Amino acid sequence: HKHFVKDLSTCHQHLQKDHKPAYNKWAQDNKFESMLPKAVAKHCDTILKASVSQTGLDNYMHKWPPKAECVLLYTDQLFHEATTEWLISTDQPIQVLEHPSFHLMIHMASQATNGVKIPDRKVTCAEIIEMFKKQMKYLRTWLNVSVFSGSNSNTTAHT
Repeated sequence: HKHFVKDLSTCHQHLQKDHKPAYNKWAQDNKFESMLPKAVAKHCDTILKASVSQTGLDNYMHKWPPKAECVLLYTDQLFHEATTEWLISTDQPIQVLEHPSFHLMIHMASQATNGVKIPDRKVTCAEIIEMFKKQMKYLRTWLNVSVFSGSNSNTTAHT
């Protein structure tokens, strides 16, 4: 005489109550995960505890050093690509590559042992202003011009 149940959970509860050892043996022999209510609840608790301990991807992510510390090994090909990209992205004339100050800058940078620290806008602006002031002082001295009168002290009137 077979009994049919309307709800599968009722069948699971019956198996757990009256046939648990036989059901567990059958599940183990057939490599089947137990669907008995207590086994399912235990499995859910295990998953829940695992999900609580995993708060994010921090345990799986690796920290990369800041870009300034990532020094690429030099190759002529990489340098040519970087130079071309710089020319295009900054709208520089190609002749800038032939300028002595560009060559000096590249030569100095090539001597660096721990990468090159590029100054920011504020520092660069201050350096430009300081260079301008020094150049003006040099010109005043060279031309021997008075700052206040605006006249050349070496100039004499011929009458």
